[in-house]
Amino acid sequence: CVQQTSQGGCFQGDTLMSIIVGLTGQSGAGKTLISGIFEREGFGVINCDHVAREVTEAGSGCNKELSSYFPQCFDEELVLDRRALGAIVFTDRQKLDLQVHKQAYRRKDK
Repeated sequence: CVQQTSQGGCFQGDTLMSIIVGLTGQSGAGKTLISGIFEREGFGVINCDHVAREVTEAGSGCNKELSSYFPQCFDEELVLDRRALGAIVFTDRQKLDLQVHKQAYRRKDK
């Protein structure tokens, strides 16, 4: 980075570069607090928890795919029973992550 901008980006020659920061941590670690500070300072923030909720809204394509793996976690309108899914995912987390992350990345790129 040759010249840093006030928004956290930097110039390399005439090209404005972006810096991507990922916040991770257990529940209660302060991710929401820190992302709120970033937002107030003008940084773009993508909250993946919110994106995952959006892609798993009733009747969504993600729910359609998930229901083929976890049919017991959905009603007729493809409304996700998060509690039922939560009881399962700790034994089959990889399958869930694969489906939800695929849909979340599609949403993020829009």
